[in-house]
Amino acid sequence: MADPLKLKVYSEFPHKLIDETQVPIFSSNKYANYLKSVHSLEVVWFSGFLKDKIVCVIPFYVVKKIVFKKGVFLTAVVTLTELGEAFETEFMEMVIQHIRKNKFCDWIQQPPNWAIFKTVPSNSIYCEFSTYRIDLKRNDSTELLKKMYRDHRQHIKQATNDDKIIIKKGPELLNDCIKVFSLSKARNSVKLPSIEEVKSWIKYLPEDIHIYVSYFNSDPQSCVIYFSDQECFYAVYAAMVPAARKGINHLLHWQAILDAKLTGAKYYDFVGSRISPAEGSKPAGLKHFKSHFGGNFVIGYLWKLPLSKAKYYLYCCLTKLIYLLKFEFYKGDIIDQELKRLRKLKKYDSNFNYIKPDLLFNHGYAKQDKESISY
Repeated sequence: MADPLKLKVYSEFPHKLIDETQVPIFSSNKYANYLKSVHSLEVVWFSGFLKDKIVCVIPFYVVKKIVFKKGVFLTAVVTLTELGEAFETEFMEMVIQHIRKNKFCDWIQQPPNWAIFKTVPSNSIYCEFSTYRIDLKRNDSTELLKKMYRDHRQHIKQATNDDKIIIKKGPELLNDCIKVFSLSKARNSVKLPSIEEVKSWIKYLPEDIHIYVSYFNSDPQSCVIYFSDQECFYAVYAAMVPAARKGINHLLHWQAILDAKLTGAKYYDFVGSRISPAEGSKPAGLKHFKSHFGGNFVIGYLWKLPLSKAKYYLYCCLTKLIYLLKFEFYKGDIIDQELKRLRKLKKYDSNFNYIKPDLLFNHGYAKQDKESISY
């Protein structure tokens, strides 16, 4: 008979049980301290135990707005030993049952882009999501270049030979980074951080925040803000000015990849990619850019879960109304956007051929008896 899984909840990071370097930066105590100090958010850590030994953990916080409470998982399940997918499913069901029973929140919101889950809980609303992750440990710089697509290698070579292009890194580049954010088209579709927010990251996470900016003739062209831990470099926020110098952004990422390898990080993560974006769309362009660096294509899920359906749908309606009053269109989160796109595809493809429902299996609403799909 298998040992029963036990759940414990900690209001502080369980230092006596876990070495903080074992978990991603977003699961760490210092990241929780930043959230508490800057945003007055209290993080709790749900922890799974087998034979009185902690085997997994997942951090969670709640945001209160008027009469609404939404919960957010900061990461996917962080496993501290080899565990099967079925175990993670059981663990998450226990966590959600605890959240529901103790009325932590009215709904669980879509997690950040870096939190890609292997499975989805019962009754959740979900879509497939992915990232591209470069293995730095098993490849030297020559092998990393070989695994890139030819067009990216050419862009990097061209930018390297251009003596007017310079790549810089450091917190002192913050103003130039924010300048790129303000000029970038990305600000129209992605919520980019303010200068105050980035300053708070630098203050509370000084060793884990890395700002890179590319320059052409001393003018900032592109930038990336990275979070890091011993395991990975995460390219969390990125932007580029219109009509940037050709190849300059490729060179910035390549320099960051080399620097990440020098720190001993095992992976370089591009943090998020749509699975099959519409041809010619901005998500398709981003997918092309990230995929051509030759990283591993990692597939999982983003999900959310209404616990109080009345409050959840009321909040959604009020949000849409606020956008409408500002003469703006509310697109929803990534899950909403993907499900809307797939509902259209469910009827007809670009050739007006009917698409069978089983092609949309990995998007929609999770049921209690539905099998999950592993990486």
